[in-house]
Amino acid sequence: MKRSFIRQYDSHGDWMNINGFVRYILSEKMYDEVFLILEVGEVRKKHCEMLYSDDPRIKVINFNEYKSFCASGLEFDLIDMRYPNVIGNGDFPHKGKNYSQHNPLFGSKKPTVDGAENTLYYTRHGIDCEVKRDYFYFERRNDLEEEFYNSLNLNEPYSIVCEYGDNAIRHRHVKYDRIINLHNISSTFFDIIKVIENCDDVHLIENSVSLFVYHMQYSNLMERNKIYLHTYGRKEAHRKCDGPDCNNSFLNMIKCPPLENWEFIY
Repeated sequence: MKRSFIRQYDSHGDWMNINGFVRYILSEKMYDEVFLILEVGEVRKKHCEMLYSDDPRIKVINFNEYKSFCASGLEFDLIDMRYPNVIGNGDFPHKGKNYSQHNPLFGSKKPTVDGAENTLYYTRHGIDCEVKRDYFYFERRNDLEEEFYNSLNLNEPYSIVCEYGDNAIRHRHVKYDRIINLHNISSTFFDIIKVIENCDDVHLIENSVSLFVYHMQYSNLMERNKIYLHTYGRKEAHRKCDGPDCNNSFLNMIKCPPLENWEFIY
């Protein structure tokens, strides 16, 4: 059995970003199993397990479990998706190949570049950018969506925002008095879909929520209702957008290709 272990930055958005990558290498029969190595707590583990719950070939483990696999002598390939790449921290050698930006999974293959991925995970490993979107999949949990929707007692029109701290939107754009802020409103993260689908006034900023909605809508896994993306919402220097020509690679991930139901507010 051929196995691959993948290291990635431990954030909702980064694990979501390689969803298509993971499913692609399995569909190409490069590996029989893929192990995702997490280095943080149980909330993130639950998130990743739900993201890949439809496919038993995809397994989520913590870093201590990864070290045990290294010590066991099991042969596997390690794919480091981080940048800059640090293969296995150097302290835990294993039997098998190491892949990183310095040794791409698909070698010298020249991928197509669409502006969104030219500095990110897919082109670094010689994979066409379309893989990220075309192979993305998430199996919805309608029971959890219904439970969460009902818990909010939404018996009046409501607007949705997603903001926190300095990363806020201008509320003059918001339509209704009742406002649901999606930031950290749910521990499972994925049960917010119905709340979004049933809203005609959705205001997001560039973060893991908007990345998830973009992928779900692009893949026709949820309704394509209107989305307002407040590009100025992220205030960090590397995420900030000053106008339509900012060419921010993080923002480009939800702009390439554009969806007709998305409107960008600068």
